[in-house]
Amino acid sequence: LLFILSGCYGEKFMLTETSKEPLSSSMENVFLIGVGSNQVRVFLEPVADKMAMALAAKKIHATYSYAGKTKEEVNKCIAGIHPAKDDIVFIIVPRSDYSLVPYTYVSNDYYPTGTGGLTGKSVVQGAWLNDEFFLSMYKTEKQKDPFWSATMMIKCEVGSKRTVDKVAGLIISALEKNHYLPMR
Repeated sequence: LLFILSGCYGEKFMLTETSKEPLSSSMENVFLIGVGSNQVRVFLEPVADKMAMALAAKKIHATYSYAGKTKEEVNKCIAGIHPAKDDIVFIIVPRSDYSLVPYTYVSNDYYPTGTGGLTGKSVVQGAWLNDEFFLSMYKTEKQKDPFWSATMMIKCEVGSKRTVDKVAGLIISALEKNHYLPMR
């Protein structure tokens, strides 16, 4: 199953499921884990917050934790999860840590300054994320055996509320279509 969202300015969001199995029970608690560089962390935190809000609207408790950059940090974070508290783990891992591309756009158009004059340049700075993320979801007692996994190609501007909404919405929609979550 393939989910694609495309926006203006060359943004692309494509989620491809790689495996899925039925879930025998309903979700009550979800522990969202983000992995990657600090730059990727800046992207993942608002996405996880948006996912947690969507899950809360479905009466599912969700918490987010940034696990770190190294495998040891991730393993330590996962080892701290207790099945009685968090029954589902959802991990998002980037393919690479060098996926952010900074940009500066300088416009030569004339804009009013607000004081009656005109300015000839406008400078906009930001960063584009262009990477593949690996997503997996499993019960805490089966950490090596995810019941759902997917890859997600993301090409977008980091920090945009629209980007956060699209990425989180695409993931939640995929989980709804697979009946892991109740439909909206």
